Amino acid sequence: MSDEERWDGVRWRRQQADETWDFLCADPLGQLMAVLEQIGRAVGRDLVVVRQWTYSFRAGGP
Repeated sequence: MSDEERWDGVRWRRQQADETWDFLCADPLGQLMAVLEQIGRAVGRDLVVVRQWTYSFRAGGP
């Protein structure tokens, strides 16, 4: 499955948001660059994905 196909899947995007949040909580400074890369990929998708991730992270986690 290509990266494009994965990002099209709602379930996969949700799992990525959960995993990204867990990495950030476990080691905020050590995982910051990896988390920012994932957020950048989410932002590159579409406005719906950006809103989902923004809402999740503002709310304190997915």
